[in-house]
Amino acid sequence: LPRRTALARGAAGEGHEAQVLAANIDRLWVVQALDRAPNLRSLERYLAVAWESGAAPEVILTKSDLAEDLEAMLGSVRDVALGVPIHSVSIQDEEAIRQLRDSLARGETIALVGPSGVGKSTLINHLAEQDLTETGGVRAGDRKGRHTTTTRQLYPIHGGALLLDTPGMREFKVLDLDQGLEHTFPEIDGLSAACRFRDCSHTAEPGCAVVDAAEHGRLDPGRLASYRKLRAEAEYERRKRDPVAQAEYVAEWKTAMRTLKYHPKHRDRKS
Repeated sequence: LPRRTALARGAAGEGHEAQVLAANIDRLWVVQALDRAPNLRSLERYLAVAWESGAAPEVILTKSDLAEDLEAMLGSVRDVALGVPIHSVSIQDEEAIRQLRDSLARGETIALVGPSGVGKSTLINHLAEQDLTETGGVRAGDRKGRHTTTTRQLYPIHGGALLLDTPGMREFKVLDLDQGLEHTFPEIDGLSAACRFRDCSHTAEPGCAVVDAAEHGRLDPGRLASYRKLRAEAEYERRKRDPVAQAEYVAEWKTAMRTLKYHPKHRDRKS
């Protein structure tokens, strides 16, 4: 069966192969819990990979009844999940669960991804209105979850939809992020059109419109730092898999070092 969509991450450890977590999924639910402040940088990472998969990403915020400041938390998530539907739910809120259940269509497959302890398995049980999967608690000290789900499992529920439960992931390496970065950071993609260089990396190049926006309050510096980190990781993973890309990187580095060697400032320091 050909893959319409594929959710993949870099293999854990030092390996360079891709690990496909789910294929031929229609929607991808990135799940975070509101019993603590949302991890926005982690959310951006998951969304970038989700967009790259070809499936339609959505953010599911569980445990809304435990949020200290629900509106503030929702606002912070909206600021980074641009163009992505956001659902705030609680197992105590039957109406919110019903609305999420009603959004499921017959024949579609939805994968749930996120850290341990955010309530993915519990949410599946409430959407299915039966105990399909084992659930676990979180540690009181740091609110980190225990790995109740250890393998991927597909569950059919009422109405004909399929829910794919995935294990909580401590490490979520990115791979290729061409479309993923553009969709996750659309404001950076828009600003980059005004950069002096077409291949600007938005780090230290002169005439970078993105850096200028961050320095003058028109772009959240945290968003730019997250973009740079994800882009650097994706390029590193690509070089590990592609010898041609690695050779091009080494050649560019050598050229940059030669240029720096003969730069006036560098010569002045040596004299």
